[in-house]
Parts: sequence; C-alpha cells; structure tokens
Amino acid sequence: LGPEKNLDLVIFSFVEALKIDSDLKLTITGRNDSSSTSECVLYLKFLIEGLGCGDRIRLIENPSDENLITEIGTSNVMICAQNCDFNLTVYEGLYLGKQVVVPATYDFPVQLADSKNIHNGNIQREDFTSSLMKASNSTYTYDENEREFLSAFTYDNYAKSISDFITQNISQLRG
Repeated sequence: LGPEKNLDLVIFSFVEALKIDSDLKLTITGRNDSSSTSECVLYLKFLIEGLGCGDRIRLIENPSDENLITEIGTSNVMICAQNCDFNLTVYEGLYLGKQVVVPATYDFPVQLADSKNIHNGNIQREDFTSSLMKASNSTYTYDENEREFLSAFTYDNYAKSISDFITQNISQLRG
C-alpha cells in the first residue's frame, strides 16, 4: 500500500469509471507495515472519503496470502498501477482467469505479449479509466500456452521453485 503502487491513480480512474458504470466496486489490498505505507494509507482513506466513494471502495490492509487469493479469485479485473513489479500477483490474477490492467511501463515476457487478457499502454488517468472499462466488459480469453506458462508462476509453484533452488544449491550458498 506504499506510494510506489500509485493507488491514488487507481482511485481517480475508478471514480471516472463510476460515471460510466455506477455498479463498479473496487477492493484495494496490500501490506501496511511501515511508516511510509501508513502515511499512504491515511492519504488513500482521506482521498476515498473526500471523493465520496467510500461505499464503492474497500481497503484491506495486511491480508493473508489466502485472503489475497480469495479477493483476486472473486474479482472481475485486477489492476496494478505500479510502474514495475515482480509480476507475481499479476501472473496469479491471469492464472485465475482475470483481466489485468497495468501501466505502459510493465514488461511482460514474450509468452504473454499477445495476451487478450492484459490491458496495458496506460500512462494517464484517462488511459487507466478506458482500460478499466474495457477490461470490466471483457471475457477472459483462455489460451492453453499462456495458462501453461502462468502455472509456473502461481504463489505455490513460485515458492516451491525457490525452495527447490535453495535445496539444490545449498552447498554453494553456504560456501
């Protein structure tokens, strides 16, 4: 929930999208475990209240991994406004069959370059609003190759791959 996540951009874009579809709801989830994120959370709450959209936006701080997966699983669209990331949560969203909205600076591997489930190229609030509306009105396009690629990057598989790597390389890591 830190400032680098650009959640104010998401909120402003969402408020614009509400003018087009008043049935939309937004859930923001993330970690609030430092002074900078605490300040940002206070700002986000102030923004939500000031824009009068508290009945449409829910803020979940410090969700468990299980709760995070549940939230992604029950959503229609996943939005990530951070300029760059490890992609793990975005991959999980795609794996769970969600449309994903990301900024223009997001870099995806070639296996996902042509995905019909990724709405990128977003720079300004208007871009995010447009992509949010497009994504919320799109149906997930199932692609077997994309799904196979993404399966290696789910939270469980990612954690297992790190564990396997450490186990296989423990002697080199120690010495």
